[in-house]
Amino acid sequence: MDSHGQQLWWGKKWTLTLILFLILFRLLFLVTSGPSLNNLVFTAMYATYMLIGGYCEEVRLIRIFGEDYLAYRSRVGAYFPRLRRRRPA
Repeated sequence: MDSHGQQLWWGKKWTLTLILFLILFRLLFLVTSGPSLNNLVFTAMYATYMLIGGYCEEVRLIRIFGEDYLAYRSRVGAYFPRLRRRRPA
């Protein structure tokens, strides 16, 4: 919901399903089509999008949840799970 109490279009379940389907379909095409300049450009753009999107999401979550999120972030890996436990400071 937005600040006026209205449902946002990306909050609908079908929208998320469609976006995930399109991403997975493109990734499947990328894997099965072999190397090309188009695939290289797509991979570079997708990786850039994920890094920038991850940063923006972090900023938003810190703004919303504050110290609770910072404590969570210190325990959990950003893109890949941590395989070892962190030693207490």
